[in-house]
Amino acid sequence: MGMHVGLIEQMILNYDALPKEFYGWRNFRIEYGGHAQDCIMERPIFVPPNFDVHKFEDELREAAESFDIELYRKQMNEKFPTEDQEP
Repeated sequence: MGMHVGLIEQMILNYDALPKEFYGWRNFRIEYGGHAQDCIMERPIFVPPNFDVHKFEDELREAAESFDIELYRKQMNEKFPTEDQEP
């Protein structure tokens, strides 16, 4: 079973707020585990204008296919038990 990975482009509203080296770059959000409220983690990235976004997204998804979300949750629950769990 893999984990869902999505690449969402975000609008840059004010390029003047960024360092001048970023002018023309694009901003994306990588969502892991699901879309919107279902995601377990998000990471923003900036990519240059000539960056191949589709190739990057394909490689992200390929890497995520082997990720075992249930094993990850089990390991995190063991490492960081909540109050209602036995350590």
